[in-house]
Amino acid sequence: MKKLITKKMILELKRKGQTELLIDNQTLLTPSAQDAIREYSVTLVNATARNVAQAPSACPCANDMSTGEVAEQAEIVEMVMKLLEEKGLLKDILD
Repeated sequence: MKKLITKKMILELKRKGQTELLIDNQTLLTPSAQDAIREYSVTLVNATARNVAQAPSACPCANDMSTGEVAEQAEIVEMVMKLLEEKGLLKDILD
């Protein structure tokens, strides 16, 4: 399943003093997240290349959320992704 990283997630990562974000080939970055990554000098680390057996969540804020909150957030992201796909806005990104 694709993971969507937003600017808000990058800002939360920086707020916690973290400078690295684990990603894989299923990670999608919004344009504003890409800008924030450059602005705050966040290092993207390929979890596959690092040979990580089980990478932590790409969403740094998920570690502070209950399982129900994470599920709710995932459900919202899934709904947004589905709507974008139905509108044809993800065709080139997800193919």
